[in-house]
Amino acid sequence: MKSNVLDVPGVSTKTPPAAPTGRYTSLKPPYLLVKIYMRERNRQKAGCESMPPEISSCIDTRFSEPSPIDGARGNRHKTPILLMPGCVMTPPHRSPAQSRIAELAAQWLLEIDAILFRPEPPFIFTSGWASPVYTDMRKVIAFPRTRAALVSAAAEIIRESIGCESLDVIAGGETAGIPYAAWLATELALPMQYVRKKPKGFGRNARIEGEVRDGARVLLVEDLATDGRSKVNFVEAIRESGQTCSDALVFFYYGIFPEAEADLASHGIRLHALTTWHDVLKVAKAKGTFAAPVLAEVERFLQQPAPWSAAHGGVASFKAGG
Repeated sequence: MKSNVLDVPGVSTKTPPAAPTGRYTSLKPPYLLVKIYMRERNRQKAGCESMPPEISSCIDTRFSEPSPIDGARGNRHKTPILLMPGCVMTPPHRSPAQSRIAELAAQWLLEIDAILFRPEPPFIFTSGWASPVYTDMRKVIAFPRTRAALVSAAAEIIRESIGCESLDVIAGGETAGIPYAAWLATELALPMQYVRKKPKGFGRNARIEGEVRDGARVLLVEDLATDGRSKVNFVEAIRESGQTCSDALVFFYYGIFPEAEADLASHGIRLHALTTWHDVLKVAKAKGTFAAPVLAEVERFLQQPAPWSAAHGGVASFKAGG
């Protein structure tokens, strides 16, 4: 009998250790929440009759209901959550090409000074989080060569993780997601829409601008995601218009709020990203981009974002989107 659980790097599928090792444990507390993507073209079978208790006990099936229909194939699949103590959240399973894209994207953003490290005073986001790091993705519009490289990389991720013929429309979230959606729609030769945060209040009172067709398969595109709350709002608007949307792509994902992954999964949303703060920190360390004390403070934040935020005047807990 075949298993529906992906092989986790560093974990033997025959006689696994009590705690998995490998890249998922390279970063330390507080904990790891990894959404296992069951994409048909990427998944790897565990190759055993049943999952050993050491691994099956880590699977959280609260969000393992079948996701929306997967593209043109019409297949349904599950998206279980893997929970393991003692690690900080890392990106979902990546192919070697996606790992390379993550490092390059981090390097490109550092080159144009779109990455800001400032422990004191910290940045305060609209969600209330206090953070020593900030990503100014709007700077990308001023650098056409960097922009072209990022868009090309995003298109490659879409082809590998979603498929060339599994999308009908690219939709950008108001406001920062609109240029990214336009660039990506051009790259993929697909129509574009944009989604308002709320109805405009006059005329058609529309939330979706562009050609809307029932059943169209839409990819939501945004510049970045912190805790993911706004993505739920945009996806629900797309679905209410009669279209389908089960995937969102961001060019930068914080990747440090485990509850964000769970919240998105509970709404049937799979998140794809070019790069994360963990990738940026890795590249910044390798290139000596920032002083060691600054990097150390950033690493403390990435390991324990909620306590760090609370200690610096920000919120201390995650609020699920809805």
